[in-house]
Amino acid sequence: MRKRNLKQSKWMALAVCSTAVMLAVNGCQAHKTSMDGSSQTTVQDSQSSDQGNQTDGDSKNQNSTGTGEQNGADASKNSSNESSDTLCLTFIPKYRSEWKDQKQLFNGRVDQMYLMADGHDALKQALKTFNQNQEQELDQIYQDNKEFFDMQTGEDSTPLAYEVSVIPKRADEQIVSLSVEEYDYLGGAHPNSMVTGYNLNPQTGKRYTLQDIAQNYDGIFEYVKKKLKEDYSPDMFFDGYEDTVKSMFYGDTTAAAGKNGADGANGTGTDGAQTDSSVDSDLSDTEMLSWTIDQNGVTITFNNYDLAPYAAGRQVVEIPFATEGNLFKPEFLPVSLLSSDSIKDGKTSVTEAKIQPLYEEQEVSVDLDGDGNKETVKISKQTDSQTGTTSLFAETGSASAFLLSNGEETTDDLNNPKCWLIQTKDNRSYLYIETKEANDFRSLHIFDLSTKGITYCGTSDDSFYDSVMTDPDNFILFRRSDMLSTYSIFRHYKIGEDGMPQPLSDDFTVSGTYLADEIVPTLTTKQEVPVWIDGKQEKLPKGTALKLKATDDSTYVTAETADGKTCQIRLDTNEENVYPRTINGIPEDECFDGLQYVG
Repeated sequence: MRKRNLKQSKWMALAVCSTAVMLAVNGCQAHKTSMDGSSQTTVQDSQSSDQGNQTDGDSKNQNSTGTGEQNGADASKNSSNESSDTLCLTFIPKYRSEWKDQKQLFNGRVDQMYLMADGHDALKQALKTFNQNQEQELDQIYQDNKEFFDMQTGEDSTPLAYEVSVIPKRADEQIVSLSVEEYDYLGGAHPNSMVTGYNLNPQTGKRYTLQDIAQNYDGIFEYVKKKLKEDYSPDMFFDGYEDTVKSMFYGDTTAAAGKNGADGANGTGTDGAQTDSSVDSDLSDTEMLSWTIDQNGVTITFNNYDLAPYAAGRQVVEIPFATEGNLFKPEFLPVSLLSSDSIKDGKTSVTEAKIQPLYEEQEVSVDLDGDGNKETVKISKQTDSQTGTTSLFAETGSASAFLLSNGEETTDDLNNPKCWLIQTKDNRSYLYIETKEANDFRSLHIFDLSTKGITYCGTSDDSFYDSVMTDPDNFILFRRSDMLSTYSIFRHYKIGEDGMPQPLSDDFTVSGTYLADEIVPTLTTKQEVPVWIDGKQEKLPKGTALKLKATDDSTYVTAETADGKTCQIRLDTNEENVYPRTINGIPEDECFDGLQYVG
């Protein structure tokens, strides 16, 4: 059976889970070759991430988000992002699967990446090309391995698989950095996996190399060598592994003094990004390193077989800005947190917010309240064998508490909750826990860990839908709206003083504004309809087409006409806000064609 070499294709799709909230607006295409138990193929724009629980023909439409940080002027172009500088990304997965007799033979997933903001045309074009390449890659892998599907029909056989997952690290005007893990099982003794750092210049869409962000490239190399010796047993490495590390930093040439990335070496242009690379090109000979950057430092990952056997796993070296910031160009440090005297004696003084996922029974050691003492934090789960009730608990060094239960009062699924430990810049610590109901609606449950004990802050019906927060001062949350149709909306938030998500604007943006695969609701007036344009009431004539763009999800919807005019449709209030709403006393279904609702 042909096994695909991960090294042959570095640029894989970026994956996060998705959400059925997009059901009303995402198209889902299912192609079956037969209904009598013979082999069938499913190609979907978006579908439930619980692929292993799918039966023939099942499909769900989903959406999810990733966020990052932005340090530039383009934020002013986005009405929902005026008070902060974060660039926000959304990921919608595309699936391809093969089933026979209700048994999955092949599970493929690549994810499409979109920028949820105005401007940045070069970056958007780069992402569009990226998305197209990943779809083609999935199709090619599917075709190359199709002849082996029938070998997976045994009762204990494992489906062939090609999957990609992503952890967004940072996204701002300096850099968009994501950690991409490619996984495949195409036969053989064990699966293969590989982590690749994916780093883009958001102004040009071109890839950054580690040299591009380095102030002292040789110093980074020496630091990595030192940490590999300190953190790992020398017996685990291949013979000559240090030469391999050197080759990965400098290519096949001999390392030269002064090659620190500050002089435009290695084909860099005036903007610091490689002039000869793009998102669909392979890594150059001198950029075999897998690295990412966040607000706390740079992480370099050596994959299986790079330096050691498969059984040794990956080797990871973290280079913190707090002690080694002088190795990197100042514009790539967390500028908003650096004072003029923060770089002294080759060291930096950086205090940055931190976000890390928490997994069941995982212990992490953190300073929860800024007193300089670290405490362990752990999430645990217990299931009552008699009732089937699942409960979540949290433990810190000084307290333990019951958090959530899926008993009679809630239908939340606690089998796979998503948990994050979030530490703000002013030394507050919170648990954000996302749970999912049977219909895939999500809720965020927030707990304060920085007080004495573990305190419940509240629950939000707006949620990440399996995305990753990278900036507590600006992140996006999604919800479903039923204002003149059913569709997904989002807006920007920060963590408030009470730990709860605090909106940064009144308006929500219609998600389809930025998503190529999602339909923006379009209505046509059936009669004259009163609207507000530039603060004045006017009437739109019959037959006017409108695209919904934004809403406060309560009293009005902002729409755009075919000639680019923006108008506000104000809905009459009623106690329950139930369908049909009225506009100036006229039921909405008498005002518009094209209304689309789901239950």
